[in-house]
Formats: sequence, structure tokens, C-alpha cells
Amino acid sequence: MILANWNGSIWKDLGRSSSTGNALIGSITNLSTVAEFTYFTLASVAAMVTLTPTLDNVKTRTMPEDFFGYNGNNTIKSDDDGVNLQSWEMIRDHDDNANGITLKKYLRDKYVTLMRLPAGTISNYSDWRTGYPIYEKDLPIGWKYRQNAYRLPMNRTGNEFQFISDNLSRIGARPIIAFNLLSSVFYYELASLYRMNEVNLPVKYIELGNEFYLSNDQYYEVFPSVDSYMDKAIEWAEDIKQIAAFENTKVAVVGATASEGSSGRQRLWLDQVLNRLRGVNSVDAITLHNYIRINANGNSCVGSLANAGLESFILAAFNNAYELQHNELVKIRIHNIKDSFDKEVWFTEFNLDDDLDLGTGTWAHGLLNTIMALKYIESRDVTKVISHTMLAGAKYGNIFENDDAFRFIECHGYPIVVNPNQIGGIPTLPIEKSALGTALDAVAYITRGSVSATPILFNGANKLAGSDFDELYGWKFEDEYGNDNSIFVNTGTTGYYLNLTNIYSTVNPSLFNAKRIVAFNNSYVITQDAVNTIPQLNSTQYLYFTDNPWKLVGPTHLLHIPAFSIVVLKPLTANATVNARLSDDVICEGTNTILTIESTSSFTPTATNATLTQIEHINDRYIYSVIPTSTGTITITPCSSCSTLQLQVYPNITGFTVSGPTTYCPGSASIELEASFSAGSGGSNTLDYSYLWAPGSGLVSSTCNNTPMCDKIWVAPKRTTTYTAYVTDGRCWASQSITVTVPVNEFDLGSDIQFCSGASITLSSSYVDPNTSTTPTYQWSTGTPSGTSTTLSPSTNISVTLTITDGLCSISDVIDLKMINCCTGITGDAVAEPSIHNFPNSISNAYYITTEEFAAACSTAGYSIKYFDKDGILTTNSSKGQAWK
Repeated sequence: MILANWNGSIWKDLGRSSSTGNALIGSITNLSTVAEFTYFTLASVAAMVTLTPTLDNVKTRTMPEDFFGYNGNNTIKSDDDGVNLQSWEMIRDHDDNANGITLKKYLRDKYVTLMRLPAGTISNYSDWRTGYPIYEKDLPIGWKYRQNAYRLPMNRTGNEFQFISDNLSRIGARPIIAFNLLSSVFYYELASLYRMNEVNLPVKYIELGNEFYLSNDQYYEVFPSVDSYMDKAIEWAEDIKQIAAFENTKVAVVGATASEGSSGRQRLWLDQVLNRLRGVNSVDAITLHNYIRINANGNSCVGSLANAGLESFILAAFNNAYELQHNELVKIRIHNIKDSFDKEVWFTEFNLDDDLDLGTGTWAHGLLNTIMALKYIESRDVTKVISHTMLAGAKYGNIFENDDAFRFIECHGYPIVVNPNQIGGIPTLPIEKSALGTALDAVAYITRGSVSATPILFNGANKLAGSDFDELYGWKFEDEYGNDNSIFVNTGTTGYYLNLTNIYSTVNPSLFNAKRIVAFNNSYVITQDAVNTIPQLNSTQYLYFTDNPWKLVGPTHLLHIPAFSIVVLKPLTANATVNARLSDDVICEGTNTILTIESTSSFTPTATNATLTQIEHINDRYIYSVIPTSTGTITITPCSSCSTLQLQVYPNITGFTVSGPTTYCPGSASIELEASFSAGSGGSNTLDYSYLWAPGSGLVSSTCNNTPMCDKIWVAPKRTTTYTAYVTDGRCWASQSITVTVPVNEFDLGSDIQFCSGASITLSSSYVDPNTSTTPTYQWSTGTPSGTSTTLSPSTNISVTLTITDGLCSISDVIDLKMINCCTGITGDAVAEPSIHNFPNSISNAYYITTEEFAAACSTAGYSIKYFDKDGILTTNSSKGQAWK
């Protein structure tokens, strides 16, 4: 039994030391002193059902090497004022020194094997060299960011690949890189792969764009049809695969799910993509995004979710999976069979997307997403599943990014009804796991390292909310060592005892590492780590693990699966001691990689020609730095009974330099930059070296016969630019940069001017000085004193030139001034007579002319001005009438 007290801001577990009595009378003695007498809750007695589940071996499927992960795009998010909230550098450097152990607080206990970068809408506007959106002024003319969070200052840092590599290596995760097809060019995006290899980020998965099926004006402008997108995507995929280093990289194109409310573009998108993929070998996968909207409480935020409501809420995940399996997924399966292909399906975003539901952000939200993630496994084509998103608020986030994660959620599971518009609402703990994150961590934990999956059947289980779906759902996963790891999810109100003799040959609690996640209150579970620690007075701990979910009934150990819970089992047998993973299979001399070991018992890893240094230990995860001491093949043995791991170390490229002019004046002839390395200094001189430049690849020296992978490049920058040359010998990678300074900026004096004779004109420059270390000089062609502006009284037509000099460079612009004879003494609005009109009683079809047109017409010989009043009657009163010519 559990006794809990609501103290006005949190639920506090009072614990219990003893309980006595029967169904009619009794007492509970609690451990803690009750100081607040507000709301109490007490566990109730519930009926239990005993089942003996079996395996559906007919539906066993192979699991991919990397299956589950997070969308990492929101590490580039900023507040509306442009102040950054987090970056990959911040994640790397954010340490929590607890109990003498340095923890990476954002990513601790993370078992994900994938991280999608930069991902989401931002991938269509991203500059990979900074890890932030392209500066808005560099977007095509007329394009503006719709989100203020994308309007960032130009000196942003912290999301470069080097910081991402540091983080992902710690958790043994690999990136899915989303290319920018919307506002970038191929060779610039290709250079990102060179840089990733240089910092030991494995280039295994590429996603060509994001959600181009949506009704975004810029998407329509660049991709007016599905064919226009596929033309570009297929071309890029083929060009990527033609480079030897990336021929085994998997490339995905944008697919789409759709509903009745979707636009015609979105509803037809997937069918047209599949039509274009016939005969295309360069594309390996199709991405889908899957969101569920429920709004079960009909736009009302009052009340709470009762158990029946919870079941109906979670039922949406089962219904959603059924629709996918009978629509989008079956279309792809038919395409693969009909055209003899094996296109994979990557769900690169999935989540609940509902503001108006009490389940949003609660434990029920976590259970719903758990079912979504596990249901995808039923389709063999699905090989990647990405939760949207890692750091965010309660609606989407697996980790809270701030203390008011429920700020923009109109309905939620707060125990006391509050004003939905209240800023903050439910207090949250920054950098802690949400209920959603706690649930999905269980999915990541149990699927990591698995090589096959078999669904579990629960014959005799109750049906969920009057549907045909069982309340119980689960999978058994086998890892490379032959261990059977299982996950059980109870989505209903009935508690179960499971006899696992059909799942495991020997069922004994001492042979398993069991983790169970349940909720103190299923309706109101909000936040924090699911850990069983010493209670804190101000804890917001609504979820908890228990390490003893077993019940002995006679000679049989039964596994207890409470209502609305998740239980995971990992054997503690000898061959289950170690699950080891290298972040990289191939590295270059002078770099290192990470060995991640998950173990519930002792082990001693060893390596040939490499130094292993433990850098972190969190729960059952051990992280080692692998530093090679020589080139060649390094063998790593995680434990005495483990399979060995192989790491290939190639000679590094050294002596790599970039040379050329470091100053450029706008309007001058292009300058040449050249990359080179010292002969014999690194790599192998017999290998085929390939160069790539960013930015500017493709604008190459004629000495390379205009091939884009050249060691020389011609540039004519408009502003100070850093050019980076990347080189690879097909094995190792290196880069060097050179900054070309442009001391002056281009400027514009504006449009030519018409002026009245005798008038004075003031001209001013729009020049912005990029070189703050020196002072520019201004020289006007009229001979007036130098300065940023000049005033003239010309007596004829004249051209005026302004020349600005800063350092060694000068830049000029010209403006023409045209003198005209202007009318005087005329007031009122000028209108020009149309070719056909209904005068004299109407001037509604007349049209206004500009001041310049009016002035020019006025100076023409024989020109006359006539005035009409508001009724179109000719008048001589110029102050009351309107003029026409």
C-alpha cells in the first residue's frame, strides 16, 4: 500500500511501515510525519489476472544495428530575443559532480543509438559549419524566417560537429544527418561529410530534407511538385554514392503520412515518391513523420483522466499503428515486392501532438509513445525510429529544457485545476527526464544491441477500452550474445502476474535485471527521473522504479505487471555480462574513439596496440576512451567470454596547408586559393586524393579542368569569408582554413533622382564599415569636402560618384540626378485621365500618378491642368478639386 500527500505543489510519498485490518476495518502507519492536511491518496485493492504468455515466432524479425534515437534539432533553439538556451558545447561541458562522479547530465542514462541532426524544419535552413540557421540576409531575396528563434546573431558557436562528436561518443550514438536541400548547394552539404569524418562522426545515414510536402511558400517555390523534389534528391543521392568513402552510406528521401485533413500535395506525396523510386538504386530509405491528435476531452481543460479515459487515450496508439500498417506501410511493402527493392522506412519524427488533452505531458503520454515506438517494429521495413524530441517542453520533450515546461500546454494532468493561461503552470526541473523520456528510455534500453525481435502473445488478457487490442503488449529481443531481453507494457486497468516459462527456459529473479516503471497516480504523473532514491522534501518524483517485481506462487516465480506500467527484463547469465559497442569502426592516427560497455557484473576489457581508459561509469554503463598506439588493426576484447571488436587505424594526413591572397577588393579579378600537403608526410602517395571547399565548391581553377574536387579554387567574396579546404585519401581526412578579408562593403546610393530646378539635394551613403580597426574615407566626384553625405544645388543633369576607401581597397557607386521644370501653385491630388472614362459626372475610373510623373508632365509644352470636384464637375478651385491632364 502507498500513502501520498499533496502539499500544495507536489505529491509527497509518505511511505508506510505497517498495515493491519481487513476489508471492513484497519489502519496504516506511515513513516513520515504529516505536516500538510490537504489531499491524500491511498492505493486500492485491485483484481489480479495470471497469464502464461507465448512467443509468436512466425513474426520474428531482424533488428537493424541502429534502431532508436532522439531528434536533436532543438539544441539550436533560442528565446525570441536570440539568447541561446543550449548548444552541444553546453551539453558537453555541463557536468554534475555528484558523489564524486562526473556525469554528463543531459545525456546520462541514455541508451539511444541514433541522434537526428540538425533535424526538423531547421534542417532546411541550416548552415552545418556553425550548427545554426543560415543568416537571414543570406537567404534568397524575399525569404524570411517565420520563427524568431531562427533569427540569431552571426557570432554563434557551440554546435559545430566537434562538440556533437564529443557527446555522441559518450553514449555510443550515431548521427542521422539531414541535408539542407532548400537553401544550400550540393558541394557545400557534401563538405559536411568530410568534416564529420575528420572529427570521428560516422557517416552512415543521410536524410535529404524535411517535410517538403507541407504548404510552405518557400517549399512550393523551390519544389513546385513532387517530381521537382525527387529530381534533385535522386541527383544528390547518386552523387553521394559515387564517392568511394560514402558508397555504403544509406540515403533517405522525404515520404509522407496523410489524413483526410491534409492538403492534396501531402496526400499524394508518398505515391508519387514511390513511382519515382522505380529503378533507383541510390536511395535506400523513405522517411515518415507520425503524429497523433486525440483531444479526447473536447476542448475542455476541466477535470482529470479517470482510468477509462486513460485506456481510451492510449488506445489511439494502437489505432494509429493499424492505420499505418494498412496504408503508408503497406504501400511501401508493395513497392518493395513489385519492384524487387528493399527500401527501408525511417520514422524520423513521432509523438503525440495535442495541446487540448489532459494526457499531454503525463505518464499516459509516455505509455502512448512507448506503444507507438514498439508497434513500428511489427513492420519489417521500419529500421529507424526517432522520438521528437530530446530537449523541449512537456508536449514533445524527453528532457525538460527549463522550469516551466508546461507553459504552452492548455490542458494537462495537474492535480488541482489551474488557469490554463497561467505562465509556468506545473513546475518542472530543468535537464531532468519527462514522463515521456522515462518511458522511451525503457525502449532504448531494451532495444540497444538487439539483433532480432519476436512479439509476445498474451492469450487471455483483457481488451483495451472495448477494442480488439490486448491491454498487454510486449517483445522479446535477442542480442548478439544470444541473450533474451524483454519488455512488457500494461496499458490497461487490470494488474497481471505473468508466468514466463514459455519465454525463458529458467525463471528465477536472481537471473534477471528487472526494471519496472509505475506511477503513484496515473492521471497526474508529470516529471523527474524514475529512480528509487532517498525521498527529498521538495521532490517532484511521480515515477519510480522498483527492483523487485516478482511474486513467488508455490514453486513458480511470477512477474508482476501493474496497471499502466512498463517492465523490462535483462538476464544476468554468464553470456549476458557485457554488451560492448565502439563509436567508430575506422579512425585515423592521432584520434581516439569510445568503447561503451553495458554490464551487470565484473569484466576486464583489453586491447592490442591501444590504451583503454575508463572515463565514466553510470549505473550499468562503462565508458572507455580507446587511444591507439600504432596504425593497423586493433583488437579489443570486452571480457574473457566476449566476442572481440575490431578497430582499423589508418595513417593520418599531415602537413596540409592552404595558401593564397588574404585580402580581396570587391570588383577586382577573382583570386586563387590552393591546398597542398607535404609529400610523404601522411596517408599514402599511391592513393587518390580528393579535395573539397566550403564555401564555394565548384568554382575551381582551370588547371583542374573544372573538376569540382580540385586542390585550387577561384573566389571573389563580397565580405570577409573563411574558406576551408577538406582533403581525403579515402581513408583519413584533414582540413585547413584561410580567411580572406574584404576591407570594404558594397553599398548603394539609391535610385536615380529627379529634382526641380533651383532645388537643393542631399546625398548620403548607406555604407556599413566592416573593418572597425581603420576609418574609411569618403570622396565625392563633385569635389565637395569628404564625408558620409553631401548637399548639391545643380543647374543641369549630373552624375555623382562616391568612392569609399578603407585600407588597400576602394569601392564606388554612381547616382544620376535629372533636373526638370516643376509646376507651381497647384494643390490637390494628381490623377491621370484614363483612355476611356465616364466624365463629367464621375472620376472613379481615373488613376493616380507619381510625383515624378506629375512633375515631368507639368514641364511639357502645351500641358494643361483641369480640376474636377468630387462629383466630377469642372471647377476652378484647385484647393477643392482633383487634377487630371
